[in-house]
Amino acid sequence: SWTAGPPSPRPPIRADWRNAGAEVRHVFTHFRLSLQVMAARVPASAAAPSVLEWRPAGPDLERALPTVMRKAYRIGLSALS
Repeated sequence: SWTAGPPSPRPPIRADWRNAGAEVRHVFTHFRLSLQVMAARVPASAAAPSVLEWRPAGPDLERALPTVMRKAYRIGLSALS
């Protein structure tokens, strides 16, 4: 659910999550959104929760993302480099 303040962290899968060191800011028509980006390496063999679907990282994935998620994706990838 949407809140005015920061939500409680709830990672989608167990991993060594770390702060990517940058925040995504995006303006929608009626509100501003700030996202703290967290990044982790997860083995391809890891079982994804039923609400997730694994996709290989790369240009095809990036092009398929909405603008705000593309910003987060780029920050997350750079944190893992």
